[in-house]
Amino acid sequence: MDIQSQERERELWALKLRLIAIIAVGLLSFDTVPFTALMLAISFGVVSSVLAFVLCGSPQTYYRLGRNFTGTIRFIDLPILLAPVTLSSAHSVRIWMAAAVVIFAEAASRRTLNRLVSLTLIGLIFAAVSYSFRWVSLENCGWVSSLLVGSALCSALLLRVAHHEDALGQNFSRLQAMISCSTKMVSEGDIRTILAEILKSSVIEVGATAGYVMLVDQESGQQLMSEVAFSTKGEFAFPKKLKTGEGLSGQVVQKNQPIALQSNGLDGAECDGNPLGSQVAICVPISARGLFRNSQATGDQTLGSMTVIGNGLSSGDMPFLCSVASLMSVSISNSRIEGEQRSTFFTTLEGIATALEARDEYTTGHSARVCQLSLMLAKSLGFSQDSLNELRLGAILHDIGKIGVPDSIVNKKGRLTDEELVVMKTYPLIGYEICKPLRLNEGVLMIIRNHHEKLDGTGYPDGLRGGELPPLLRIVCVADAFDAMSSYRPYREVLKTEEVFVELSKSAGVHFDPIVVEALRDLLGTEKFQELYRPIWERGIERAA
Repeated sequence: MDIQSQERERELWALKLRLIAIIAVGLLSFDTVPFTALMLAISFGVVSSVLAFVLCGSPQTYYRLGRNFTGTIRFIDLPILLAPVTLSSAHSVRIWMAAAVVIFAEAASRRTLNRLVSLTLIGLIFAAVSYSFRWVSLENCGWVSSLLVGSALCSALLLRVAHHEDALGQNFSRLQAMISCSTKMVSEGDIRTILAEILKSSVIEVGATAGYVMLVDQESGQQLMSEVAFSTKGEFAFPKKLKTGEGLSGQVVQKNQPIALQSNGLDGAECDGNPLGSQVAICVPISARGLFRNSQATGDQTLGSMTVIGNGLSSGDMPFLCSVASLMSVSISNSRIEGEQRSTFFTTLEGIATALEARDEYTTGHSARVCQLSLMLAKSLGFSQDSLNELRLGAILHDIGKIGVPDSIVNKKGRLTDEELVVMKTYPLIGYEICKPLRLNEGVLMIIRNHHEKLDGTGYPDGLRGGELPPLLRIVCVADAFDAMSSYRPYREVLKTEEVFVELSKSAGVHFDPIVVEALRDLLGTEKFQELYRPIWERGIERAA
């Protein structure tokens, strides 16, 4: 339970104690206070207590009305309790015990020292007046009352220290949450995974029930798209898409300022198009100074917003959520910069591969087609986006080692001799050595080095077999073989797709992964496959003519 919820719970207990004190005061004052005045005081106490219970019934009404109301009636309670002692008979000194109850209630439910001191001073002033103007016997003198109020103050200060420790505990907990979020930022994983973990930690830490993150669409800059969402109660309604300036999230992004929205459950308030009910919603902007697109400093940019919804949220949670949003902005900025750098890197490598293939008119476009076919196969088999990125880079670069093979061999019109074939088979190792200093991951390097391996171990250069060939490598092996057999060579015409697939089927389970071969069969009739290989078929028809 968070600090705000604990305060409301203490307030409810203080109200119960107040009712007990009202009954006790009525019994103690029955023989010393006029009946009419006593009934009026008791009636005020009962009615105000009932009203206070109603206003403290939910976190929303408590923080909107109940908190101030209960504080006010405690300031009214003290004069009502102490006036009979000063103005009536000495026997009413017993009512001072109820004054201590009022001070204890303030200490238990509040965290502000100035209110506690003010309330205690009121009690001491009444004690001083009683002692100065009423000469009574020792057993009923005013110093007894003063001592009682002073003891209540000391005890209340101890409660104040306990509240302070609670606040320190909450600050420490939130510091730990911030450290945890920072750790998640540097962990491996895509940006959505990182944002989801940070959002989940934040929702749990502030005691909310749900939350979501929306990011500004980079292309239009006028639309918000939901990136991640989390709820402690399972599925919940959250916006999928909003325009900038629309709803709570849209306004926060437009103004670049945090906003808290509170509902009493009856006003029909909405949060981004969904009913808020009797909850509180806090939305904070995710903004940062970043380097985007042209690597120029762009100033403060609002990247999106984070919204949390729940009972018991208060303005005290906003600084923590703003800090979390700042961490999110760093992750998002880094992810986008990395994405731009990766795109530039891919484009550069594609250009290098295309330039290398231009040495041989018969292999022009081979790497690009192998890349596209490999991606189609991987998508049909359900590989993740990270795997697709790895596959794309490895497939584009798989023949880069041919730069180290003499042109006389690369451009030879006829079949290669055994000696020339030995030289040609060295190009995967050459490509591996070229790309190794680029710090590419092992999966990409393995595609470059081992795309001529076979399941039965008869491939080259390492003779890998069976389980030693990872899934992405198996895909490239099939795509590379299919494209090579489908392309024109000086010593043979372009083979028909059916003929190529028959050859691949014969080798399925021996040279090639049968699952990948079957996935290729499913692609043959698709429009994307037809578009990819139609230019090759047309060139083959032209040569045959």
